[in-house]
Amino acid sequence: MQSDPANQRRTEAARTDWTFKHVMRRRRKWFIRGLLGGSVLVFLWVAGVTYILPREFLGRAKSLLSTPERNAERMIATEIALIRGKRVLYSVIDRAELVDR
Repeated sequence: MQSDPANQRRTEAARTDWTFKHVMRRRRKWFIRGLLGGSVLVFLWVAGVTYILPREFLGRAKSLLSTPERNAERMIATEIALIRGKRVLYSVIDRAELVDR
C-alpha cells in the first residue's frame, strides 16, 4: 500500500516542529531551571567578588587656605599629608564606627 506523499510530508513536519513556542511548551521546566540556575550562579559570582575585594572608602575634602600664592603648593601638600596621616584616619574610623560594622 502506498502512502499519500502530502500526508507523509505533514507527519514529517509535525515530528520536526522545533519552533520556539514548541520547544518552550515541551521544555518549560528546564528553561525555568536554567534561568534560575544562571541567576544563582551570577549572584554567587558577584557575592564572591564582593567578599574578595578589599574595603575601600572614597572621600572628598575641600580646604580654604589663606596663604600667599608662592607657598600654596607646599601648603596643599602639607594639608594632604595631614589628612592622609594615621591620626586622622583612626579618628575617622572611630567616629564612623567602622570597626563595629
